[in-house]
Amino acid sequence: MITILYAELVYFFIFVCSIACKAGLPNCGVAIGHGLARAGLGDSLLMAALDLSTTQLDAFLVLWRQELHAELSSNSRGYLPRKYSSLAESVPDSFPNSSHLLFYAKPTTSWTENTVNPDLSFGHRQPDVARLASICERRFDWNCSGVLTKFNHVLWDGLCIQTLYALASPISCYISSTRIILIRSSKLAKAPAAGLRLYRVEYSTSALNSSIKNSFTDKSVPGTKMLRSVWIPAPLLDRSLPGMVANYKEQHLSLNWSSGLSLKPV
Repeated sequence: MITILYAELVYFFIFVCSIACKAGLPNCGVAIGHGLARAGLGDSLLMAALDLSTTQLDAFLVLWRQELHAELSSNSRGYLPRKYSSLAESVPDSFPNSSHLLFYAKPTTSWTENTVNPDLSFGHRQPDVARLASICERRFDWNCSGVLTKFNHVLWDGLCIQTLYALASPISCYISSTRIILIRSSKLAKAPAAGLRLYRVEYSTSALNSSIKNSFTDKSVPGTKMLRSVWIPAPLLDRSLPGMVANYKEQHLSLNWSSGLSLKPV
């Protein structure tokens, strides 16, 4: 069963977004395209594109354009801002182009029939941060200091979480450059994840920073921060580092573990 949202999306692209490549309907704006989609024209167009052969689709489009003309002229379903008689008269016999329609309705992907499916037999792998740094140097003209600063802000925390996820996997043979040092503190999350316990984990970025520096000829950078901390959901840390969690809890048995207090390391 094709959802209306899918049909509306295909229809919207056919009418509005295709104008950029001169394949859409001239003078059809967002409001008109969305109104026509809500009127049901998108559903019938999508079903035809999915079910009919190319020859059958071309024959169907002749009747479909008549329905489009009638709806633009009358606004019988009431989803258009008003009647658009001039636009109805300007609909060309070549709209919509069946090839463009099929691009949206049945895009070619790695799983398309009669194609070789991609090889998904891969495990957890850490990004090649040295290569990323090299790309940033060539494309953005970032120096070593700039790469370290930006990666420190946007990449290292994600690698730490990826490391924990890999450690929690029963089939992982993941080798990480992110070393978890300790659990710094704990708290209960606020809305929308109210009640979820979070751990503030401290980890070392020494190996990551060294990898970046080694990819640059000029390694002269100001003092680099080697420790960072990030909040981690308790279920993930319970699975990836159960021993560290158990030790942390044992150190805080004297505190009310079910409370929302921020628990500090002893």
